[in-house]
Amino acid sequence: MAEEKKQELVEITELVSVPHKFSTGPTMGRFLSEIRDNKRIMANKCPQCGRTQLPPRIVCAACHCQVDDWIELKNTGEVMSYDVTYVPTLNPLTGKMREVPYTTASILLDGGDTTIMHYLDLTDPKKLKMGMRCEAVFRPDGEREGRVTDILYFRVITE
Repeated sequence: MAEEKKQELVEITELVSVPHKFSTGPTMGRFLSEIRDNKRIMANKCPQCGRTQLPPRIVCAACHCQVDDWIELKNTGEVMSYDVTYVPTLNPLTGKMREVPYTTASILLDGGDTTIMHYLDLTDPKKLKMGMRCEAVFRPDGEREGRVTDILYFRVITE
């Protein structure tokens, strides 16, 4: 039996962009509008169990009732967990590789009881610790678009 010659596969890298719009709906729309227009982080609060939801949802994730009550959370909070990334990954929003290292953190904002995941400005693992305080840094006025990325990152507050 003669040995078959293997054909080389050809790979082509191409970024495909499909422009589209989608409706955020009234709940997520209010959350994003408040960040854009007022630099305020809003959560909603379940009338049945009292749990805050961030990002807000139309139905409570715990007891499944409709949620219409809103509360403003502070722009400050506590780092509950974090992860420093050293391997470059593709940013799906830009199509470019993310600069490394970068830190993502689960942040419990003051006044809430659920966390939000976002970037921290600190990447040195020797200086990072759970429980450290941080505050939101927003895009300047006129540059916010109504996206969660209107919060650029959370800055670690040093005592």
